[in-house]
Amino acid sequence: MLGKLLKYDLKWSLKLICLFLGIGLFLAILGRVLELCPDSMFFTILIGIIKGASLSLTITGVFNAVIRSWVRFILNCYKDESYLTNTIPVKRSTILLAKSLNALIVITLSIVMLFINLVIMYYSQETLDAIKESLNIFSNAMDISVVGLIISMVVVILLEVLFLTQAGFFGIVFGYSYNKNKLALSLVFGIVSYVICSTLSVVALICMSLFDEGLRGIILGGTGVIDFTLLKVLIVFAIIIYFVYIVVLYFITNKKYTKGINID
Repeated sequence: MLGKLLKYDLKWSLKLICLFLGIGLFLAILGRVLELCPDSMFFTILIGIIKGASLSLTITGVFNAVIRSWVRFILNCYKDESYLTNTIPVKRSTILLAKSLNALIVITLSIVMLFINLVIMYYSQETLDAIKESLNIFSNAMDISVVGLIISMVVVILLEVLFLTQAGFFGIVFGYSYNKNKLALSLVFGIVSYVICSTLSVVALICMSLFDEGLRGIILGGTGVIDFTLLKVLIVFAIIIYFVYIVVLYFITNKKYTKGINID
């Protein structure tokens, strides 16, 4: 049943997101093809406009992936489709899991498409060499492979967006447990959970800096000399802390959601 729920969620979510991503991809390819045209101010301006529109549409697709995950959850579990959703013989934990997996898939797809569009629009041997040189500098300084550096950066970005999305689910479940001002309360609960987790991250970093002079210099300021090995520590810290936040928020949300819901 989880597969069927996920199938319907993905079909609903991707209907609009694929439109943004598809047009963005088309414009990225078009902009790159137009670079074969004669070098003139007209084509330079036109290519800039097309590439800018492609980038805007793809970024909009990422934002829509997050927002539509929340909207799908509200409509499917608390609004128009809630009576059908909550009467089918499926555990509420399964329903929430389907919504979370739907968010994971559409957000990952949108972020991957964003990187693909960037490669299509701006790839060149000079750009590639410049990126390789920069990555090699950072990877050598951080004592990590270039592939490992790229993967870790992508994972941090993905986990941060998923953390934001899970905070939204948390806010919706707690906000819609009230009888009035449900949407406003959802927003409040979501923002508060995000702020609390972010504050805990800052506190954790400050506590860590008490035992590391280099980290203290990065956080509180000091000589201005950055030890790049500490950046590897910060990346690992970000991956761990975001993963912990996502898991904790998910289990708290699941516990609240499975207790019962308040349908409009």
